[in-house]
Amino acid sequence: MNPLIDFTKLIRNCNVEPRYFFRAFRYYFKFAFFEPFRWYENIFYKEGYKYYDIPPEKEPVFILGYYRSGTTHLQEVLLQDNRFSYLNFFKCYFPTAFNSSEFIFFDLFNFIIQTTGFIHPAHNIPFKFDLPAEEDVAMVASGSRLAANWGNVFPGHFKEFFNKTVFFETCTKEEREEFENELFFLFKRTYIHNNFKQLLLKSPPQTARIKMLYNKYPNAKFIFIRRNPYEVYKSNIKLWKSFEGQHLHGHSKEMVQDAIFWSYNKTHEYYEKDKHIVPENQLVELSFENFVTDPLSSLENIYKKINLDTFEESLPNFKKYLDLKHGGKRIASYNYSEDEISAVNSNMGKWIDYWSYKKLN
Repeated sequence: MNPLIDFTKLIRNCNVEPRYFFRAFRYYFKFAFFEPFRWYENIFYKEGYKYYDIPPEKEPVFILGYYRSGTTHLQEVLLQDNRFSYLNFFKCYFPTAFNSSEFIFFDLFNFIIQTTGFIHPAHNIPFKFDLPAEEDVAMVASGSRLAANWGNVFPGHFKEFFNKTVFFETCTKEEREEFENELFFLFKRTYIHNNFKQLLLKSPPQTARIKMLYNKYPNAKFIFIRRNPYEVYKSNIKLWKSFEGQHLHGHSKEMVQDAIFWSYNKTHEYYEKDKHIVPENQLVELSFENFVTDPLSSLENIYKKINLDTFEESLPNFKKYLDLKHGGKRIASYNYSEDEISAVNSNMGKWIDYWSYKKLN
């Protein structure tokens, strides 16, 4: 994979609008800047990776759930358990070169970003490069043409990207092998770079890939979190607005709404269809509402259900973090128009009933 070549093919196929040429140039600049580091790692690191693998007892823990269902909050809390490591934003933004570049640029980039007061666009908090990040975002940052999240950069092609490498409905055998090799190699490199600590990973598209993940990691653990579909819809509308600075062609309100409903339904359909292959002691489900209301009981249930043995020793860390960071955690409160209620009931009503949420009229 060459990110400069792959990205050139993408912008040709997806028809970047002239007004967004400068944004496209920023991708080229980043890829070109880190290209020497990528080549260096391919020469001096890659050969050594084949002598390592993630052992069964340290296979990842995957947090699953659609966008804005509480996956980020859950991961932040669970990371207070010192058994876990994660993919930080430096590794996410520079995924092909972090082994040779993180020790050079991490502190510098962190200083620059904090000095400028940059705010995380999706979560509205001060940005830092040690925040947890998502592997599907890292696939975009690597320049991979098979990254599902290119659908957020090219909204008109959203379904095309998701069908190819989230649901694998239009993916050739060769493309799927390439995708899996890139994704699992990222996990392996992150695990090694994090001093062989168990990975706690979170990326919403993985919810529909539970079968793929289990086939690769038969000892992995899975934590699925759901949230009231009305709130998920409203929060995703806000999330898409935060993507606007990354778009490389235009979009409409109707296009965004259709993308949310379509991907929400298909993601959960794939999850419900495939989750049964995972043994009961490796999968636990919870609701965002219960987790916020009684986080410690929810955490204890997670640890018992999937046989994690570090709850008691991590309990003081959980309490401290929840008190300092999320005591009285502000949860967005939404008002809904009649049109929004009707749209959610028509398109997400199946899941409102399935999870016994109260249906609005």
